Amino acid sequence: MEPAERGLDHVGRIRLLIFGQVPAAVVLTGLLLILWAGLGAPARAAMPAQTAAASFADVPMGSPYQPAIDTLRGAGVIGGYFENGQWLFKPASPVQREQFAKMICGALAIPVTEGSTSPFTDLGPNDPTNLYPNDYVAAVAALGITTGTSPGIFSPWNHVTRAQLVTMIVRAANALAPGALVPAPAGFSSVLRDFDPDHGPAMRTAEHNGLLASLVGFGPGWDPWADASRGEAAEMLAKLMALASPPDGGGGSPTTATTVATTTTLPGDRTTTTLPGSSGSRALGPNAAITFQLFPADNPWNADISGFAVHLLSTEFIASIGLGGHLHPDFGTVWAGAPNGIPYIVVPGDQLRVPVTFYYGDESDPGPYPIPPDAPIEGGQSSGGDRHVLILDAPHRMLYELYDAHFAGDHWEAGSGAVFDLTSNALRPEGWTSADAAGLPILPGLVRYDEVASGEITHALRFTVSSTQAAYIHPATHYASDSTDPNLPPMGLRLRLRADYDISGFPTKVQVILRALKKYGMIVADNGSSWYLSGAPDPRWSDDELHTLGQVPGSAFEAVYTGPTIGR
Repeated sequence: MEPAERGLDHVGRIRLLIFGQVPAAVVLTGLLLILWAGLGAPARAAMPAQTAAASFADVPMGSPYQPAIDTLRGAGVIGGYFENGQWLFKPASPVQREQFAKMICGALAIPVTEGSTSPFTDLGPNDPTNLYPNDYVAAVAALGITTGTSPGIFSPWNHVTRAQLVTMIVRAANALAPGALVPAPAGFSSVLRDFDPDHGPAMRTAEHNGLLASLVGFGPGWDPWADASRGEAAEMLAKLMALASPPDGGGGSPTTATTVATTTTLPGDRTTTTLPGSSGSRALGPNAAITFQLFPADNPWNADISGFAVHLLSTEFIASIGLGGHLHPDFGTVWAGAPNGIPYIVVPGDQLRVPVTFYYGDESDPGPYPIPPDAPIEGGQSSGGDRHVLILDAPHRMLYELYDAHFAGDHWEAGSGAVFDLTSNALRPEGWTSADAAGLPILPGLVRYDEVASGEITHALRFTVSSTQAAYIHPATHYASDSTDPNLPPMGLRLRLRADYDISGFPTKVQVILRALKKYGMIVADNGSSWYLSGAPDPRWSDDELHTLGQVPGSAFEAVYTGPTIGR
């Protein structure tokens, strides 16, 4: 077992909401997935792409664990906390056991499958839309990396002790990088002596292999039962990743993992690659099917608003957008020689991460991003429009989005960029934009062919209006207007197709879209042509059918109240 911390009472500990950080696979090449920052949004900072300099205000060059922390940060593996206008890593803060289970999975590319059976009874219900924490804990338990703090008990919210940290690192290395660690010989004299029968052997092995030499204060007075710090965890995690890397340091997966991929050609010469294994959709490629829910079930994007109260200014909002206007599908097959809509691409968990530079860097999440050089750009390679690039790392449930993206040979350049942890409800910082004017993610609001073909869309949709006010409603976090006219819609305003609007005469697939507008509505996300509904391009769309959406008048919609208006 991994005994809990001595002298600490964890009964009644408040469970922290962990909002994920950007995963990557650069040092390791398999799946790198680290959920690190405690309370708060996915790590983001007003700084250029990662450099060799220290990334956090509290981790200056030359400070303890700075090389490990910056190496992991530079690879997009860990993030931090944005407080008082600066980014902090908090290297002295503790790490929870459920967090560290996910870190181990990422560091060694351990497959994680939704609905896995865990031997522990204290993890709470297994959320079918979220791998965290149950499925990650189940994955490490299946490999013997964790055995719990007592029979059937994992103690997910307890802090990881130094002894537990070292033991799980050694077990993980032995399980998935066999031979990387040499057992301590019988005559090896540990500075800690035989302090514990459960953790002593692993501690001796780690010490014999030099894993503990760089830990601050390691020596006879070092307390193995103290909480492991984030700095210590970073140091040990970096060493674990190095142990599991291929001998040539290249981009292959650990030798224990074998991946076989199959490629399928779809209508319109569209290809997707499907990987075997873990959770959710593993189809890869442009506009590939996404079979898991984007964001948790209780996220605003996934809220059923059919019963929400009508906004007090609904009449004014609809009038300003245009009562006589009509819904317009801003997506389809091909328009002006390019795929019509906002494309996205699903990439593998080990997609190479490349630097990104931004001209709105103060409100962008720093790189590197896992963007292929041939990632589809909205409007095509020569487009003069918004040039959105959306990248979904499905295995890690991470979304990367760029505005005005251009590939520059060895890196990407963009106007702005945002990273979203799809297992979290965290918003962007107040006043921050994203790749969309409202500070919202784009992909969750797109009409996607595979969803429509399945017969149901289960989320709100994205649309644009010509004029907005200088205000927003959460989950939006940014406005793009100087107007203080209260009758103009704020960013994030949610409209609903009225329940009494008859959709029976529309084509079957169009009815799927209209039912979603009645149940989940659509959100004002950007300034543009009014009533333009966003979707992903697909050669399987029928443009003629989609154009029937133009029969729906603006007067068929009403605004609903989803929260207060935040403005000047």
